[in-house]
Amino acid sequence: MPQIVCNIALDVAVNNIEQMLSAKQGDTQNRLLCVTFTDCGKPLPIEKDAVVLLNVKSGEARASFEGTVTKEGKALFAIPDFVLVKAGSVQCDVSAITPNGGRLTTAAFGILVEPAICPSGEVSNDAAVSDLAADFIASQRLLTLTPQPRETGYVIAPEINHKYCLDLSDSRYAPGGVWANFRLELPVPTNATKENWILIYCHAPITAEAGAVSIDFGSDCLFADARAPMVSLSDFDIVCTYSRGAGCWQVGVVQYAKQG
Repeated sequence: MPQIVCNIALDVAVNNIEQMLSAKQGDTQNRLLCVTFTDCGKPLPIEKDAVVLLNVKSGEARASFEGTVTKEGKALFAIPDFVLVKAGSVQCDVSAITPNGGRLTTAAFGILVEPAICPSGEVSNDAAVSDLAADFIASQRLLTLTPQPRETGYVIAPEINHKYCLDLSDSRYAPGGVWANFRLELPVPTNATKENWILIYCHAPITAEAGAVSIDFGSDCLFADARAPMVSLSDFDIVCTYSRGAGCWQVGVVQYAKQG
């Protein structure tokens, strides 16, 4: 599948005319945004160990999405579903956050999402069958889940009916060998009459200083034996199923290690 890379230069020191990019509704996972930071028009490379965030405002909703720093010192993002799910315009800017807490944010720009002729990609005249097929295809993909940085640590925020790979082996998640704080935030199902689930395959290497990673599952979930799971191994799965009767998520952890 071809990927579209949109290159844009954004200044951090001067006001400039807001740039407007164009995208198509529903084109998920294939539109990339490569941002060059500039200082009064002069390229300003981003530090390799910085965290880069794409900050988005769509209507009253706001969200930030983590990207990567290229070897050229640019910020690279996959334009998220949050932007492309519906037609219209969204406002964005980009932040770079250094390990010592320094933050630099660019001028704003816009993304104009053009309406898709067939937003949900129907392949037949039976809308119900098409929606079911689309849901099934989406549920079979293994997506990368990237924790979102917050002032107190990181938030793990998956979407419903998806499988994820969560890799916490990067040193920024355990600075100095001590694990950062992680909190799992589960969405509220829009249709509780349907099956709602989330599966996360996790890898978090045990550190000599802090041991196994600790994840805050919150107090609004149901747990086996009424106890929040404690992680003790490097490889584990987080299994979430929504209980219609209880009106909340049931969360369990399955941990793995070689025999002997």
